[in-house]
Amino acid sequence: MIANERRAAGFATIALENHWSPWFKKQQIERLGFTPRDAITVSHKRKRTEQGFSIRLMRMPNAPNARPPTWDKQKLLEGLTACIAHPLYHPQTYEPRQLLKECTLD
Repeated sequence: MIANERRAAGFATIALENHWSPWFKKQQIERLGFTPRDAITVSHKRKRTEQGFSIRLMRMPNAPNARPPTWDKQKLLEGLTACIAHPLYHPQTYEPRQLLKECTLD
């Protein structure tokens, strides 16, 4: 993606800390050159409800004038519906709408 989008001002993704999934680990994303921008600490409402984890907004500027990315934390709490393999997947049939809840790590 980075090689194909050389004209992009920058790139953004998420990274997870203390999450049981092997995907989107913060250390892996940092090795690619991304740095943390913002974070939210959450727990899952259905799976491993006792285990809090952090979701970090990560950025990698590609130009001096790159604006920092932003995110909608409330929308993030709803989970994703696009990819069943994603660690924050939210099935279309699950109710209530929010998959995650904001919390603090002990």
